[in-house]
Amino acid sequence: LGNNTKFKCFKTKSFLPVHKSWEFAISKISKINCEWVMMLCEDDIMLENSIITLLKCIKKYPKTSCFSWPVSHLTYNNDNGNFRYHNSLKKIRFSCKNINTVNLRKNIYNYNDIQSIKTISPFFPKILIKKKLLNRPNYFFNAEPMWSSFFRIVYKVKNYRFLNFPIVAIGVSAFSTSAK
Repeated sequence: LGNNTKFKCFKTKSFLPVHKSWEFAISKISKINCEWVMMLCEDDIMLENSIITLLKCIKKYPKTSCFSWPVSHLTYNNDNGNFRYHNSLKKIRFSCKNINTVNLRKNIYNYNDIQSIKTISPFFPKILIKKKLLNRPNYFFNAEPMWSSFFRIVYKVKNYRFLNFPIVAIGVSAFSTSAK
């Protein structure tokens, strides 16, 4: 990564619902000099070499402003330390596919089809996104923060890149906010 790479972490003072927690994060991000933003849930973990993988993708596709990856292929149980993975991970050949957002919007509108695009859809917390795309207050809808981030992104960019390999393992535990 080199000496020029810096990470900044913020923590709320108390438990917040997901949409308020993410709005808190965006309010902090706006004050930081950075180009890219990625959010993790409190119980998720980044996989080994995931930052290097993302940096390589940024370098290879400099005009891309959003990268996404599969969210449910790998889970990590924080209570017992066990990983679970989907069988599809056994036969992966890494790719970083260009996805046209106009086509995604057409599928949703013309065919009332959101389910078929769900696995490749860009939404928090499974994206790396340019900070400039987060420049609005109330970015997330309270009832559906993940889907609201999806719609904000697909109406803001023409294309994004989908990595077919997980960058983050979704954390689960008895105390996870996802369990509340």
